[in-house]
Amino acid sequence: MTLPPAFPILPSVTLRAQGVRETPVLSTADARELTIGEAVGIGIEENPAIRAARFRRAATGAGLLEAWGNFLPELNLDAFLQKSGRGEFVVGGVAFQSPESYTTYYQFVLSHRLFDAGRDFLRLGAARAERRAADAQVDEDRLRTAAAVRRRYVEALTAQSLGEQAGREILARRRRLDLAQARFDLGEVTRSDVLQARIAVSQAEVELARQREEAGRAKLELLREMGVHADADSIELVARLEPFEPELDADALVRASLATHPALRRLRGETDVRRSEHGIAKTAYLPTLQAGITWSSTADDTTEFLFSDFNDRSVYSLSLTWELFGGFTRHAGTSRAKAEVRASEEAVRAAELEVEAAVRAAVLAVETAYARRLAQAEEVELAREQLDLAQERYRIGSLSFPDLTDAQVTFAAAETAAIGSVHDFFLALAALEEASAQPVFPEDRP
Repeated sequence: MTLPPAFPILPSVTLRAQGVRETPVLSTADARELTIGEAVGIGIEENPAIRAARFRRAATGAGLLEAWGNFLPELNLDAFLQKSGRGEFVVGGVAFQSPESYTTYYQFVLSHRLFDAGRDFLRLGAARAERRAADAQVDEDRLRTAAAVRRRYVEALTAQSLGEQAGREILARRRRLDLAQARFDLGEVTRSDVLQARIAVSQAEVELARQREEAGRAKLELLREMGVHADADSIELVARLEPFEPELDADALVRASLATHPALRRLRGETDVRRSEHGIAKTAYLPTLQAGITWSSTADDTTEFLFSDFNDRSVYSLSLTWELFGGFTRHAGTSRAKAEVRASEEAVRAAELEVEAAVRAAVLAVETAYARRLAQAEEVELAREQLDLAQERYRIGSLSFPDLTDAQVTFAAAETAAIGSVHDFFLALAALEEASAQPVFPEDRP
């Protein structure tokens, strides 16, 4: 993946470790604008879980090549060379001298299974199923990482929005402090109103500091989920989350999920592997037929190590191996393999039930979150109207400052809940996309 221009990777500040891939580090010189789509794209490329799944998938390619290799003949070379020095041996009291000699031997053996009871085809099927399962595992990790990055982004954006709301709250409380001070200067209220207003401003400033800390932590969690080393101040979240009325068909989402969800595809691939292993176990009852050709050349006790002294020979063989009775080992092996197939099939069925339940629950969560958002928006408007009335009544002296503070607290709580309802809606969408493996999360709207 090519990273967006606004998000450079700096090779000069990468972290290195022996045997570990260089980990990208984002520049902290200036805050870079980051959309949800860009965050997901970087996470899919750099998240350690996805990278590990890709490595395992690459290994299945070697397994598939090995399965194809079973259809080819085997060629082996055996060689032997021995040198004996001069010596002496005695027979009947007479000493004889033995000359220096060489013994050498080599042979090429070409063999091929003419009939292997179908094992090679079953092994090839198992290797293909393992490949499909590995592909599905990569897709599953991509889906999980994309959902996790979206959640972290939304959580960070929520903390950022709450910080902005805390900043607005400080300005509003300072205006009320000015109003209380003006009324105190005119002698219309006691100093208690001014002190309460100052306490309210201080509390808002503390809340702003807390929200800024939460926003920093949320950004760090986002960067961790993306698989990137960087400071929280190195990114600026620019996505705008605008809730929309969801038009979701739970039945259609369930059907699509049952057909394409990577977790189910992975389990089905693993079930196909178990079926192939069951077939291989059953072939133990069948014979195997193998043909072979051996070319050998030997030379014993040659004093000159001349190639003309070699004895060349060719041997052709055809062998049949068939276990007619070997106890009940084969029966036990096929029984265990069949049990593994049935257990794997039940695991698929359990996963299908889980996916369906998760999708339907996620649809309900999205619809509930949208309804809550509408209710919170209305509550904010009512609280704002109540606050305006309270401020006007306090200005004319018909309302106490504690009552004005209560109205402000009510409005601030409503506004905070409204911000949370917006982001809860998108968190529910992210959960629905993860549960269904269908694209329901909206495109970026920076």
